[in-house]
Amino acid sequence: MGVNIRSVFKVIFVNLAVFFILSTPVFLLLNLYYGNKDRSHLDTLYVRENNNLRFALRSNSATRYNGITYRTNSLGFRDQEFPFLKTKGTYRIICVGDSLTFGQGIELNNTYSKLLERKLKKGYNKRMQKIW
Repeated sequence: MGVNIRSVFKVIFVNLAVFFILSTPVFLLLNLYYGNKDRSHLDTLYVRENNNLRFALRSNSATRYNGITYRTNSLGFRDQEFPFLKTKGTYRIICVGDSLTFGQGIELNNTYSKLLERKLKKGYNKRMQKIW
């Protein structure tokens, strides 16, 4: 008793056709809902073309989205202004990451890097600087 290869291909083809026929309206509806969201607020904050990065933050920029204000300093960091050269006895910590490090969806003072900065200043050294 052998397997009929034509019937196997027929079953696979019919299943794929049904999948595509049923899933196409779902994908179209999702695209209508999510694909047309206004993202113009991001254009004020991000520079899309950068030699080394996929995108970078604009310097001296500000935008408000979903009740959260996003501001960048003159160096393009989401932080207050700080001197480019550090003074003697000052320690700097750099936090590198994704939207969690950036603090997407929360105010600057509630980001984990700001909490870390406050904890280090309180416990170790008043001259500690966090650079986002």
